[in-house]
Amino acid sequence: MRVPVEQFYLSLGATDSESATSRFRTDGVDYHKKMLQSKPENWQKIVDLLRATSLQGVLATFTGSDYELMVSPVYERVSRELLDGLAAVPHVVFVHEAVFFSDEERPSVQDDPEYDREKDEYGTYGYMPPDEYFGKVDERARGLVNEMLTKREINVLPYRTNAERSILASAFLDDHERHLLFRIYVPSGRLYANEADTMLGLFRDWLSQTGRNAIRQDGYRTAAGQVYEFFASQAQEAGDLTRQFQDFSDFLEACVDRPELASTQLQAAGLENRAAAQLVSRYGKATRRLHLDLRHTREERLLSLKHEWESELLDGVDTESGGVLLLLERLLPQLAGGVSGILAPTAGAAAAVPNIGAEFNVTVNQQLIGQVAGNVIQNLQGTVNLGPEAKDLLALIGQFGGAKTADLESAVHELEDPDARSHDRLAARQKLRRFLSSLGTQAVGMTMSTLHKYLEHRMGVG
Repeated sequence: MRVPVEQFYLSLGATDSESATSRFRTDGVDYHKKMLQSKPENWQKIVDLLRATSLQGVLATFTGSDYELMVSPVYERVSRELLDGLAAVPHVVFVHEAVFFSDEERPSVQDDPEYDREKDEYGTYGYMPPDEYFGKVDERARGLVNEMLTKREINVLPYRTNAERSILASAFLDDHERHLLFRIYVPSGRLYANEADTMLGLFRDWLSQTGRNAIRQDGYRTAAGQVYEFFASQAQEAGDLTRQFQDFSDFLEACVDRPELASTQLQAAGLENRAAAQLVSRYGKATRRLHLDLRHTREERLLSLKHEWESELLDGVDTESGGVLLLLERLLPQLAGGVSGILAPTAGAAAAVPNIGAEFNVTVNQQLIGQVAGNVIQNLQGTVNLGPEAKDLLALIGQFGGAKTADLESAVHELEDPDARSHDRLAARQKLRRFLSSLGTQAVGMTMSTLHKYLEHRMGVG
């Protein structure tokens, strides 16, 4: 087939909502629509489009029928190629909850927010339950396709109504067109929250000064926290930001410990000798100030926690001997990996709980130590005011979140913050529902049904 030369978006399935198509027309952006309810030859044409260098992004909707085609022998090879191609380009895939989630993961009729109890009917689907409207999805097909999507890290967002899908699609286009690098939510009570603000400002300045990319910082503040957003002037590869952030962290440390090396790096980036020396001096001073602020912040939080919790440990601990302080010293983590650790100040804190009483030769009820340790960690994370379900969800994310931990933790905080943007809260809820679904049997024993119900009744749109 003839692949478009001009830049274009690709719409797969019934994703071309009125809002998306109107936006493409207003912006003068070309887009191509392809349907998956078609022969394998058409799927191969979709694969060719996915490989086009002029492709800007993909908005796709997978139905239950699409799921069954993907696992059928006739489509097996081309469906793998299609998903591989999709994973390699900017994309978002929408799958209705009735298709994506199993019966256990979806609410019962009486718990479903779309069900009108007074009228005893569903309004969204023409007075039919979603299963009847979308058709019963084969469990084998559901499991196999969801596994393929997870393996390729396809960006799937389950949706409940067409209005939700339209909101999420518009948010994807906004972020993609503005070249979003990352978004992170930092709770106001988190340890090193103020220092994170300083460090991110230095990072933005360093990217611009070294000519790596013109960066624009945006975001907003609520009573509960701060949302940081970084946008680039042009598109970047997915791994570029991680490498740049590590380079930045190493550069800050070099400005303090090896200024000559830092200056050489800037000169290699195109700065003149004098300008490089001045920049190294400025960043060295800022880094030393940052380290001092970090130390002071840690000491202040340590003293505050000591005063707060030593009364809880009176039985069995000589508070005058420093046992409480030693306990808190162990629980309050030192920064690891340079200043980049500011964004994850509680890493490793939970691992400090086991056998901590024996280590300090104090006779303390281990259950009480666990309780104190848990409260300390919540204090450090800025999660003291969260409910039990949100805390359980954060614990699961810490255990199984992997590379997506920071994004999923931000989703929990955004969902819990009533002042966060409505479309961000909606996206957060659906990301978290997808995460819970991906756990399968890994989280046996956790209150999974309670967490599913918690997410079900959180407001996605304010």
